[in-house]
Amino acid sequence: MNEVTGVGLMLRDIDDMRNMTMASLAEGRASSFDEYRRLVGVIQGLNFATSVIRDVEDRLTRGEDDG
Repeated sequence: MNEVTGVGLMLRDIDDMRNMTMASLAEGRASSFDEYRRLVGVIQGLNFATSVIRDVEDRLTRGEDDG
């Protein structure tokens, strides 16, 4: 049985949002260059959030505390 964790739920939701945003870009739904830039920024932000969440989870799992 796969146990769902809070981190797993966050990452899944972020991944869903990233996939929807990338699909919008791929389908040409950006109505202007400004909208295109906004969508790219959303994807970059979601990628950063994923990286931070995974890093924190890894550090907590290993018992590291740099703060």
